[in-house]
Amino acid sequence: MSVQKRKPAWFVLYLLILMMFLMFVIEGRDGLPDWANEAATLGIVLLVFGAMHLWVRANLPNLMQDELRDLKPGEFRFIEIPPRRIETGFTNDPGRILGTHDHAD
Repeated sequence: MSVQKRKPAWFVLYLLILMMFLMFVIEGRDGLPDWANEAATLGIVLLVFGAMHLWVRANLPNLMQDELRDLKPGEFRFIEIPPRRIETGFTNDPGRILGTHDHAD
């Protein structure tokens, strides 16, 4: 059994962008009140960006394969960066560095 390498379905993303453009053209030609135009615009943007988010989630493994396929051996490595704590000076602050004391001089 062979593993088939899939490519991201770019045409779907292009169709989403075309659909957004066409919906804006249709929405702009209608004689809706201002508040309805703004609501329709917001709805179009949310719909298209939501669909793009779903597209990215569905194609994430394929996008990662494309990125990793272009790397040369030894070019890719993981670097672990520990979280940084910020000292604010407040005694009940959860971001305060442990072991420090507030002294009045």
